[in-house]
Amino acid sequence: MVDLKKYIYIKDVLSKDERTLFFNYVKLFNEVNITNFEAKSLGETYSYGDMITDSLLISKKEKFEKAANLKFIETYSYWRLYKKFSSLRKHIDRPSCEITVTVNVKSDIEWPIFIGGEKVLIKPGDGILYYGAKVEHWREEYVGDYALQIFFHYIEENGKFIEYKYDKRENLGTRKI
Repeated sequence: MVDLKKYIYIKDVLSKDERTLFFNYVKLFNEVNITNFEAKSLGETYSYGDMITDSLLISKKEKFEKAANLKFIETYSYWRLYKKFSSLRKHIDRPSCEITVTVNVKSDIEWPIFIGGEKVLIKPGDGILYYGAKVEHWREEYVGDYALQIFFHYIEENGKFIEYKYDKRENLGTRKI
């Protein structure tokens, strides 16, 4: 396993146009897809294996591989619209998240993530790459109104978690059953 230290900061993962498109997608998702969205108790919404973010998972992979000097296999993507009082408990991810890239799409205030105990601010459009299944990470309670994040998950191409390709789904862009 290559030593990523704690994380690699990657600028310009998503362009302003990509962020605007995706933010509008999530707003429509919330307004139109009332009966088919996944909700948390704070009014948060999220989606696993969404076709648009799984498409980004594929198209952004090369940029992430270059940053880490590793070869990856896609597992899944996940987006989440956090709301006031949201938090993320301290944890280490499951094997499908061996490599995680967390991208700040848009938020009304800065909201740091803690990676291995280090506080990191991610500017809109930027991301951080880290060993999600190895390094403890968390977020404290959010005091703003909204924060939209995309999470891209990969495994190392020649690593020990090869059976988690596509998070054990038949294809990307499908929900796990």
